Amino acid sequence: MAKKTIDAVDVAGKTVLMRVDFNVPLDAE
Repeated sequence: MAKKTIDAVDVAGKTVLMRVDFNVPLDAE
């Protein structure tokens, strides 16, 4: 399954739910 970029998806006039995982630790250690 190929990943879609934002440019490839027609979201005009639609509500978009986007999950972003930056994969960074929340604590300083």
